[in-house]
Amino acid sequence: MKRTASFLLTAILVLGLFAGCGEKKKNIYGEALAYPQGSLYISSGNNGTFSYDVYEDYIKITGHNDSQAETVSFPAEVEGKPVKVIGRAVLQGNRYVESVTVPDSVEIIENYAFEECKALTDIKLSDNLKKVGSSVFYGTPWADSKKEEFVTVGKGVLIKYNGDDDEIVIPDYVGYVSDAFRCNEMIVSVEIPSSVKGISDYAFYDCGSLGEVAISQSIADIGSEAFKGTTWIALEKSAFLTVGDGVLIDYKGLNESVVVPDTVKYISGAFNEKTNVKSVTVPRSVRFVRYGTFSGCEQLEKVEFSGIQTKIDENLFSGCDKLESV
Repeated sequence: MKRTASFLLTAILVLGLFAGCGEKKKNIYGEALAYPQGSLYISSGNNGTFSYDVYEDYIKITGHNDSQAETVSFPAEVEGKPVKVIGRAVLQGNRYVESVTVPDSVEIIENYAFEECKALTDIKLSDNLKKVGSSVFYGTPWADSKKEEFVTVGKGVLIKYNGDDDEIVIPDYVGYVSDAFRCNEMIVSVEIPSSVKGISDYAFYDCGSLGEVAISQSIADIGSEAFKGTTWIALEKSAFLTVGDGVLIDYKGLNESVVVPDTVKYISGAFNEKTNVKSVTVPRSVRFVRYGTFSGCEQLEKVEFSGIQTKIDENLFSGCDKLESV
């Protein structure tokens, strides 16, 4: 009975993914940076000030309805559930907001949440923040005012690097790396300690001189395209570039039919724009496949998930026009 229920859930999710190729559909396992372990999506709501998604055990704020408000205070609770996630691009490009308060219930802020809020000078953040996505504070006066070498928020989330070293050793008080080094052309090496449990999307994206990366074997959460455009990726010879605790971040092989090794536990963007790939078999060892992993695979026809408990993110197959079956 339990197996049947899991199969039905997988089938429903697959149908949602195909629908999502043409239009944006909700992914019951959440968006980028949401909880990989999964919490079932229940419904959407709107309380007049905020729009939100309701999950089994938390709320995600997805929008703010007053585009000209100068002060925004996110709620700690909605419908009796704690607000744990501030969603993707929730205030992106807002020209009016000057002050934002994020309550201590919030653990995750998704990509672009406050990007290019040109009037935003004051932000009070949750002390319990565990993850901050890509470009969350980019283009805000608040972020520009932060001058420490390593700027961290919440529970050791590194959001900005102001130093000029080319050999970086990330401090062991850092628990998560956001896109603090994105497009940094100076750095040639980085050492990521075991204190770091996750790395955001685009964390080291387009760091063209970055040729040496030391990653702790305990890291199990690495974002999409976190190291894309680095010399390190370009020079890697392995067909399956796996780092941390079984995280597959790039496929460099030439096979049209790919069987992912059963040592892989997490796939993050590894097949993005791999135009030679026609089929992929994902082993039951894989617990999570991050969004965009197969995006731009123009020749992809089939993906087979061997494990019925594998959780998969949204926008997995955008641009896969030849995809016939999952």
